[in-house]
Amino acid sequence: MSNLVEFVFWGSVFLLIYPYLVYPAVVLCVARLWPKPVRLGPVEPPVSILIPAYNEADCILATITNKLDLDYPASKLQIVVISDGSDDGTDDIVRQFSDRGVILLRREGREGKAAALNEAVTVATGQIVVFSDANSLFDQDAVRRIVENFADSEVGYVTGSLRLSDDSDGLATAGGGAYLRYENLLRSMETRMGSIIGVNGGVDAIRRDLYTEIPKNLITDFVLPLSVIARGKRVVFDARVRSRETANAELSAEFRMRVRVALRALQGLAYMRQLLNPLRFPLA
Repeated sequence: MSNLVEFVFWGSVFLLIYPYLVYPAVVLCVARLWPKPVRLGPVEPPVSILIPAYNEADCILATITNKLDLDYPASKLQIVVISDGSDDGTDDIVRQFSDRGVILLRREGREGKAAALNEAVTVATGQIVVFSDANSLFDQDAVRRIVENFADSEVGYVTGSLRLSDDSDGLATAGGGAYLRYENLLRSMETRMGSIIGVNGGVDAIRRDLYTEIPKNLITDFVLPLSVIARGKRVVFDARVRSRETANAELSAEFRMRVRVALRALQGLAYMRQLLNPLRFPLA
């Protein structure tokens, strides 16, 4: 009996330290021994930026202005805002930019982000589709840096670095920021090894011809990258691609968001369970 208790104890300890110590150490070793650098190039393909929004009247103006001011040819940049049943004036704000080419795609029924993106992709004209949250503010060169990665024909999906900003400097902001720094470090190492499996959904992009319709109950930030890996393309992280969002000021709100994401990620993993076969996808 004592042996069983000891086994359970040390097994539990290993499971606790594995994601924070063992796994990063393994990834670092593989990345250094067999690196797979991304072949960047100065390309300028047509780009569509999709912005799902529900009652975002307080931030959508700044977000659209931010995208219009990006360092990228306006003739090659399409901006589509998908209003998922908004009733707070979000649509009226978006319409103010119609003369600058911003498209408002109005939806009813509040079916969520996946359903909104599935419909928006049907009107996207860009070879590269960029996803932005309604409160994501990109650095001016973010899209240019994103598309440089697609000069590498093996790259199918790119994600960038998300920073949290909040005047309160509360525990939720500090904790969220620390977690993002850990994630970004890990993603940098995973990219050198081959592919990453998790992305920052507020600043990422996919080749238009690799987009696959996602069931509306699943999380696109998890399932879409996995679908790209399943089709033999790489998912990479580029720390030069930067965006910032306002953090959850309250710890309880941050906790609920993390729980919701974790549960939906488990659903996504079940949906993409073919990637769990180590013989077909040894590094997935």
